[in-house]
Amino acid sequence: MPGHDGSTVETAIIVKPGSNLQIWCEAKVTDRMSAAALGGTRRPGSETYARTNAKGEMLYGRHSALKKMDHLHRGDAYRFTLRTPYEVDQIINLIASGAK
Repeated sequence: MPGHDGSTVETAIIVKPGSNLQIWCEAKVTDRMSAAALGGTRRPGSETYARTNAKGEMLYGRHSALKKMDHLHRGDAYRFTLRTPYEVDQIINLIASGAK
């Protein structure tokens, strides 16, 4: 996604049947308080392979679609779980204005 200064930031929109829309973005674009005000949850990159299953195999701790992305795969991120359509504009504006 392009930022206001011409830079880019990895952003993903996740749509899963039966659950709310999610928007993921790199953590570098905003601060914790601004993200939290819009329902964002900080997701540290360290969580991605922090758990194992009963066989001892490492489990991926994020939505599997993020595995294909360079930064959202393992990097620090924010996950926004939307409750209303109005929040889409607010979150996209937050990401775009903070892209560096």
